[in-house]
Amino acid sequence: METIIINNDNLSDNEVDSKEYKARAFLVTTNSFLVCYYAGVFLLPGGSVDLGETSEATIKRELEEETGVLYNSLEHLFTVRHYQKDYPKRNGSTINRLLITDYYYGPFCGINYDNVQRTEKEIKGNFDLRMVRFDEVDLLLETETGNVRKPFYDRELSESVNILKLKRK
Repeated sequence: METIIINNDNLSDNEVDSKEYKARAFLVTTNSFLVCYYAGVFLLPGGSVDLGETSEATIKRELEEETGVLYNSLEHLFTVRHYQKDYPKRNGSTINRLLITDYYYGPFCGINYDNVQRTEKEIKGNFDLRMVRFDEVDLLLETETGNVRKPFYDRELSESVNILKLKRK
């Protein structure tokens, strides 16, 4: 299993205040992939790994909730350890965070809106799904939304898309 480390600020593990585990998926067609727009940031579908849950179980659960479709045949591509210095929390304080994300890959199988399950937070954050061409990613990253966390999510999306492009060649 390949692990990629993003650590521009050279944080050491003992400087990390918080560790979070996520699972995200590239659901792709020939030239595009599915992204979520949520609370002013673009990210891949997926979410937080719950206590006692595997990343495989997380990605299946999250994709079914977000797309209304059960995705059973996903391939684990890589894991990213993203060290984030001064990550802004909702209360206005900052922490040094380590975000460990397992990335999966599979064909886009559509969206079944009758089965989509949104949380109250997602509804308030204007959660939306859209297909994006690989050559449009930079446009997403240039969009200013006012979300102070956006640079962290942009970095994650940009790096993971670049890794996927290399793997698809």
